[in-house]
Amino acid sequence: MATTFTPEYYGAVGDGSADDTAALQSAINAAAASNGVLELAPKVAYRISSTLTVQPQGAQALTFTQIRASGGQSAIYHTGSGPALKLIGLKYARIEGVHIELEQAGAIGIAIDGTPEHVSCGMLTFADCLINLGTGGGCIGFSVASDTLLNGLDSACINYENCYVQARGRQYDDIGWYLSGANVLRHQWFGGGTSGCAIGWQTRSNNAANGAGDCFWFGAGASSNGIDFKLSQGKQAVISGGRFEDGIQFMTVGAAKGTAPTGVYVQGVSINQYAGPILIDVQTAAHLTLDTCYIAPGYSAP
Repeated sequence: MATTFTPEYYGAVGDGSADDTAALQSAINAAAASNGVLELAPKVAYRISSTLTVQPQGAQALTFTQIRASGGQSAIYHTGSGPALKLIGLKYARIEGVHIELEQAGAIGIAIDGTPEHVSCGMLTFADCLINLGTGGGCIGFSVASDTLLNGLDSACINYENCYVQARGRQYDDIGWYLSGANVLRHQWFGGGTSGCAIGWQTRSNNAANGAGDCFWFGAGASSNGIDFKLSQGKQAVISGGRFEDGIQFMTVGAAKGTAPTGVYVQGVSINQYAGPILIDVQTAAHLTLDTCYIAPGYSAP
């Protein structure tokens, strides 16, 4: 059985006022070193002022570290810039019930790093997580990066189960999920969704020949976003089931400078009450299929 570590053991106060950054980082380091579990206490508000990093220790190649919040009622209030939580080289891990509140413009909830400076991330599961974006704009809920030069460093096989990102208004240029790099592969959403973001989900690559690939949404949803999906330079995107409503635009496919996703398949979704003049904007050649979707009166298939 995995050893459980608590921030309180390392001095966390959890009253929403004291700076618990050092205590939380110490607990994370201990859990990562022993493939243990970081347990956040229920009904506690941890305040942090800088990024918490989860990374395998020393020569350890894999980590099975878990982070979970008892009852899903504890929260991390991030008052600094950059990510609240950064995962580097993490594999076979589960992050469950974590609630993050961002307080600064441009801050990030959770950053998953598979860039050349570090190592691949993969086989991760996020379950029942909530990220509320800060005021002032430019915030990102989940930011996923991979190597853009195809050196084998990736962020792959990541599942999001009933995870939500909420912004304070789509006018603030916030993004729910931002997936960037040639080796962002096989991300799957089961339920969950975004609301109030400028962009709900965005996939892109700096390599014109390759891009974020094989993303699947099952029963996800969105409300009051500017654009729900902005998909460019990817491989395959499947959106199955779910309700999307009260936005400006449902989807943009492709980008002016690069290639579009190989295929976009939208099946069994409900698309309601969009305010913009264009529901789906196909900017470059793509294979786009709409199958048994309900589209509110006033819109027609593209």
